[in-house]
Amino acid sequence: MEKELTKALSIENRADLIFRHYMKHQRQNTIGFCSSIDHAEYMAGFFRSRGIEAITIHSDLKRDYVRERHMGLEQFEKGEIQVIFAVDVLNEGVDLPHLDLLLFLRPTESPTVFLQQLGRGLRHAPNKENLKVLDFIGNYRNVDRIPLWLSDKKVENSKDKKNLIKGLSEQRNLPLGCFVDFDLEVINLFEKIIKSKVRIEELINNLYENCKRDLDHIPSRMEFFESLDEINYSNIKRISKLNPFRNFLSFVDSKENSYVPLDFFQSNAFSFIQMIETTGMQALYKIPLFLAFYNNGDFKTEINKEDIKRSFFDFYQDQRHQIDLERFKSRDNFRTWHLEKYWELALSNPIHFLTKTHGDIFEYDTADKVLRIIIDIGDWSYDPFFLAQMNDAIDFRRNQFLDLTLKR
Repeated sequence: MEKELTKALSIENRADLIFRHYMKHQRQNTIGFCSSIDHAEYMAGFFRSRGIEAITIHSDLKRDYVRERHMGLEQFEKGEIQVIFAVDVLNEGVDLPHLDLLLFLRPTESPTVFLQQLGRGLRHAPNKENLKVLDFIGNYRNVDRIPLWLSDKKVENSKDKKNLIKGLSEQRNLPLGCFVDFDLEVINLFEKIIKSKVRIEELINNLYENCKRDLDHIPSRMEFFESLDEINYSNIKRISKLNPFRNFLSFVDSKENSYVPLDFFQSNAFSFIQMIETTGMQALYKIPLFLAFYNNGDFKTEINKEDIKRSFFDFYQDQRHQIDLERFKSRDNFRTWHLEKYWELALSNPIHFLTKTHGDIFEYDTADKVLRIIIDIGDWSYDPFFLAQMNDAIDFRRNQFLDLTLKR
């Protein structure tokens, strides 16, 4: 994922756009926050090739433009360096009062990271009138969260959020010596975004209630998904935090009394379901692994080589699933594969990536060729509710991928 993000952010046209806006708003002390070391090095090289003294600060001291942190910051403070492209290391714990221009070149959903990055430029300094922020990545989409982050208050609805913005604008509930000035355009933007999110919430609730009424029972993930046309599904997943399919049980539990058994949300079984709902998928390879653990409702906490080979072979006998393999030239002979070839596919792809991205849940034993679930599912492993939710979550991820990624 990091390589893909770096590639997308390190395109010459994009770098040229950033450079042109930097020159338009140029100031003496600039920091750009990058997604990776390669991204930072690329940006520094691009700026230097156009006459701007730029360096990088990150953990790989063998790279072309990197400076040791203390030395780089010292040169920056002396005015010898105009721009620093940083990766993680300058998010916090750095005092740069003269910093007056920030370049947001990496996405973030974290309020902590956002505020840490913003905070680098909020110190007062002689002859410093303000801080300018150039956002090239779309963090402005989270702009309506800024009042919440500044106030550290929880709000339950759009009315509370509007009142919070009004209170901050009137300088209520702020630390001594601090003030907030939202101009009229910004307040209007806040209100538009709040209304947009309210509309999405209303849409989700209406679609859910319609589905429930048509079925005459509480819908499963798959039932709710199948009730949606492509436009409605695209709308409800547009805002990740409102997407009910990323945490379906919490969504349903907020509407239905006693739907989820007592203590399930505090269990490892719930964490396991959440992993299935949210794990990244560029192909269907994880699905036959999950099905091997599910084992037709006789849940297993570990699966061996034979389990995995058989699950992959059976899964890809389905013609609809074969679309997933037909996309790749290197696998165009998959119809002649023996079981051992499916094992190679499982080992190099889903087993590798699950143990890497979900190492708190999975462990692979290379000696015994066994993939294990290392969290304790406990008695939930044979509970009908857990097994039904696991099967439903797997089925949803499979159909979602086939319908919307492969477009059948």
